[in-house]
Amino acid sequence: MSSGGLEEEVPEWTTQALTHMKAELDGNPGNRGNLNIVQLPEVTKEQQALIEQHTALYQTVAFSALWFTRNPAAAWQHKAKKFDYTLGSGLSFLAEQTGADTALFVSGEDVISSSGRKATMVFAAAFGVAIPLGRTVIISSLVDLRTGDILWLNYDVNADDTTLLKREDTAEVLDTLFNDYPGLEAYHKLQASN
Repeated sequence: MSSGGLEEEVPEWTTQALTHMKAELDGNPGNRGNLNIVQLPEVTKEQQALIEQHTALYQTVAFSALWFTRNPAAAWQHKAKKFDYTLGSGLSFLAEQTGADTALFVSGEDVISSSGRKATMVFAAAFGVAIPLGRTVIISSLVDLRTGDILWLNYDVNADDTTLLKREDTAEVLDTLFNDYPGLEAYHKLQASN
């Protein structure tokens, strides 16, 4: 993020953050809810398009689920009581191809302030003006591959110097995300028994 607040994507940093995220998920499944990670098989162009469409849909649905289930307004309390967010069954072919029950979706952003923005923040602070620096926001969900139902959902927000460019920070973010696993999966079982 520049001193003026403009955000610019840095592809090399994205690749590095993804590398750390994958390494942590593959290397520490015991710390991540005892998940058994299965790599995505080779898929056709049509199947890849479906995966990309559902990934984009996931972003919208997950953000909506977080907003409306954590919103204290009475109009949305029914969504918190009956969590029924879904992506639909369009990824069921992955269950057949991999034998996996669920898909793990992880999305987010890692905004790092430039040195110019940090200097601006120090200068502005001298006059009592607060300028936000970087942030790391991660949302993760487990989605039933056959139905598309979101079984578990959590998020982590850091407005400090946490960055996915450091593997140790990535590990800490994932540990925080999976602290309440299985969360919604247990909730669904409880709802079914009532």
